[in-house]
Amino acid sequence: MSQYASTQPTWEVAPALPPGLAMSGDTGAINGTPIQRSGWATYQIWANNSGGSLLTNLTIAVHDLDADYLDITAGVSAVDYGGSWPSLIIPIGNWSFPVGLDWDDRPIISAGHVGMGKVVGYGHETMVWRASGDEGTLSSNALKWACNGGLKVALASSFNGWESTLEAEGYIVSTSATPDDLVGMDCFVGEFWNSWSDSQDRKVEQFMLAGGGVVLGGHAWYWSYSNSDAPHNYPGNQISKVSGLLVSTSSGSASMSFPVTPHSHYYRLRASLGAVSDHMTTGPLLNQADSAIAAGTISRAVSNLPFDFLNFWTQVRAMSNQTGWIQISASNTYTLGDDTIDDLVLNIQEKIMLGLPADELVTHPSSTDFPGEVPPGFPRVNRTLTVNGSFAGLPSQFGYAGAGAHGRMSTGLYAAPGEVVNVTFTTDVIGQDVYVLVGAHSDSLWGKTTLSRHPKVVRWWPVDNTTMEVGNSFGGVIYIAFAKGSSLGDVEVSIEHAVEMPRYIHGVTSIADWQSTIRDYPAPIAELESDNFILTIPSKDIRALDDPDYAMDFWDEALQMEHNLSGYTPWPRVERAVFDVQISAGWMHSGYPFMAHHASVAGVVNGTKMYQDGDWGMFHELGHNHQWMSSTLPGTTETTCNIYSVKLMTDLVGKNPREGHGSLNNASAKSRVETYFNNGANISSWSVWTALETYLQIQETFGWEPITAAYQEYYYNYSSQPSGDSNEFNQWAVQISLNTGHNLVPFLEAWGFPITQATHDAAAHLPVWTTDPLRGWVHDYDPILRDLLDNNITSSSADLEFDVYDNGTDVNLTVCWGLFDGGTNKATWGNCQTIGISTVGWKSHSVSGLVSGQTYHWRAMGENDNGQTWTQAAIFTTT
Repeated sequence: MSQYASTQPTWEVAPALPPGLAMSGDTGAINGTPIQRSGWATYQIWANNSGGSLLTNLTIAVHDLDADYLDITAGVSAVDYGGSWPSLIIPIGNWSFPVGLDWDDRPIISAGHVGMGKVVGYGHETMVWRASGDEGTLSSNALKWACNGGLKVALASSFNGWESTLEAEGYIVSTSATPDDLVGMDCFVGEFWNSWSDSQDRKVEQFMLAGGGVVLGGHAWYWSYSNSDAPHNYPGNQISKVSGLLVSTSSGSASMSFPVTPHSHYYRLRASLGAVSDHMTTGPLLNQADSAIAAGTISRAVSNLPFDFLNFWTQVRAMSNQTGWIQISASNTYTLGDDTIDDLVLNIQEKIMLGLPADELVTHPSSTDFPGEVPPGFPRVNRTLTVNGSFAGLPSQFGYAGAGAHGRMSTGLYAAPGEVVNVTFTTDVIGQDVYVLVGAHSDSLWGKTTLSRHPKVVRWWPVDNTTMEVGNSFGGVIYIAFAKGSSLGDVEVSIEHAVEMPRYIHGVTSIADWQSTIRDYPAPIAELESDNFILTIPSKDIRALDDPDYAMDFWDEALQMEHNLSGYTPWPRVERAVFDVQISAGWMHSGYPFMAHHASVAGVVNGTKMYQDGDWGMFHELGHNHQWMSSTLPGTTETTCNIYSVKLMTDLVGKNPREGHGSLNNASAKSRVETYFNNGANISSWSVWTALETYLQIQETFGWEPITAAYQEYYYNYSSQPSGDSNEFNQWAVQISLNTGHNLVPFLEAWGFPITQATHDAAAHLPVWTTDPLRGWVHDYDPILRDLLDNNITSSSADLEFDVYDNGTDVNLTVCWGLFDGGTNKATWGNCQTIGISTVGWKSHSVSGLVSGQTYHWRAMGENDNGQTWTQAAIFTTT
């Protein structure tokens, strides 16, 4: 061809383009919309004019993802992989799509086109190969689709068992294959969780791009227990940018149904991104159902993909920029679920704030309201300080305490919103699971409906270098956080460009310095700290506080009293309470830190008020932090924490035990107990305040010490902890009996404890608590009669003796004897004689008029309103 030719070129193509596409003979433009799938094919294009001709090749394919879905699911209505616990397989490629969605619309099986090849991914390796049922049909269909008509299949060793089935279907199978064995193969079946080298990963990618089919299965949730950063480090995700499938550490269901109509295309990332972008700009608007699907698809990718997945994040950040920051405050609340697209944008903006490097962060406008702004004009400071890098944490049995949380070591410094703070460490800290935490308010609010602040406002920065830049779009207290079990000792850290914050350290900070300077430091958050407790509170609440020492005297005593009552001493960490504008659950909740609302601050920092009135709720949540799981009996999660509240309200605040809380007054307690027993003393109804009465009845007689001693048995003397309702009830019955020195088993059995014979036996050497408050009030006890003996036997008489171990309630005693065992019916005995009211101790009854040389049977019996209680029969022989 020549540009100087005298005629316009004409254009031709061969073979014919896929249906729906056509080439203009005048311009060479290809126009139209394909109407059906076509595989990869090469088309020759000629352009001719008087100056010559041009020949070029065009290789294209037409994909129809709906048709692909129907191919893979043909003949499959539902699958159930039983005990498999799959990961989500998130389709992130332009030509990736979900195949199997679980009940919550999470992708468990996904597939896609990769270059000229195909890929299918299952969320668990055990799902790949099934030989029968709908599961088997799906396995066969998926392989057939991936192989695209090819018959040469390479199986990784874990799938060698599929060989005979595939050969019966006409495949040519190679077993124990690796990525090095794919030359000449049509398909490869392997695992996501593999040990491939980088070069082998590249071979698998090239195999797909060149037209090969790959079927993979595997989960990442278990891998994540001992590893991190799954998008970059999980083996199966080493190829995700090419394969278009990402294995998530989130899990889903192993049961799926397959509709005959393909899933909405908004479950595909490419389609949902385009639709949501249009919805936010030019239109058309998505309806509510489509908005929910598209937003869910994008949110799932937002939550799983790091920023180096540029194809995705470039579009998503542009989408966020179109809306501006979503602003939330106590006076401008946000309702989750009202608009799924807004919820999506909120999630995107959060991920950006929690993922960008510090030098790209900006100040979030909501930070002015919470946690608060740093007033203009205050200088930034540089400090070098030492923090304690040893942090034992708590045993995991302290299940409500956040036992495994990183320990937060205060620096007394604050990061202003959006500003870069430089932090320097010594080399021995690097790679030791140490973090710089910027922000104290670590509750996530995504589970709430109405938000008074953004769901996540703290930023964790791993210490992976000696020098690092940190920050937070919301600002926040700067902590150095050490993993449970850390033993780094004193750690020196230098912090530059930070803001001074009010920090009172009990016994260290002088009151004069506090009043004159420290309480006026500019940070919006302050801390009051003692050896046992740290309060993180708004600075506005301490600007006029003259005597933080008095409040911290109280809290130091309170925490030590709780530790002592628990018996787990010395307590290995300093507890923390953070006061927030909104928390994830309740008015307060336990953990590390335990969380409370701003409304509680004024009282908590007022030492005079605390010594006068206490704070039941604070004591209660700290009590939760002291609950050992196997000694926290079924139904008592909200009960045994209140033991600590009662203790502190009584011994620290000085209130009568029945005055510390309105529910404890005598009238309420009497009504609760009577209602419980009138309804049959059903242990399934034994909880909260009713269950607390059981503990208080024990404490009121035996004191606090036996409760502490019983708890200590669990910490120190059990090689394995009791588990299961019955074991837990019975072990507590044994331990509280041993540590009171009295058999409390009948008392606890009256309350409905499911007591076993082994428990009765374990406490049988102890005296029964025969003065418990239930007796003569709400429960009639049966007597316990035991140890039948005979003495002073003659030819005509004998002394019959037995032990009244438990005298029961209003029991009359009877002894029956005769030449045969009359059983448990007085009418069938030859002789029965009432011997009086039951009292604890040995009883002796003399019988006479016996026949010489005869064997006699006898029993003792106690009788009250419950009925008769008989002993086993004993025998003696006259001389």
